[in-house]
Amino acid sequence: MNEIINKQTLEKLAELARIEISENKEEKLLSDLRAILGHFDELKEVDVSDMKPMAGAVELINIFREDEPIESETEAIDLIESFPKKERRFLKVPPVFPAKGGSVSDGE
Repeated sequence: MNEIINKQTLEKLAELARIEISENKEEKLLSDLRAILGHFDELKEVDVSDMKPMAGAVELINIFREDEPIESETEAIDLIESFPKKERRFLKVPPVFPAKGGSVSDGE
C-alpha cells in the first residue's frame, strides 16, 4: 500500500490548522488518518454508474400554491384602536435598547 499521508504532510496540516502535535501522538494520528483516507479508496471502487445524481439522501419536492390575499384591514384597525399607546397608525411600545445614556427609559 502506498503512503496516503506521510509525516511531512501531517506536519504541514498541523501548521495550516495552527495546532501542535506531540511526537508521541504523531504515529497514532498518522495511522488513524491513513485508515480514514483508506476508506475513501474503498468508496472509489464502488460502481455507481447506474445511480442518478442526488443533492441529498431524500428527494424532496416542493408543493407550491397560489397566493390568496386575505382581507384583514378591519382586524388591523381594531388592534390599533385597542392599543393603549399609539401615534397615528403606529403602536408605541417601550424601548428595547438602552438610550445613549446607558439606561432604558419608558420612551416618554
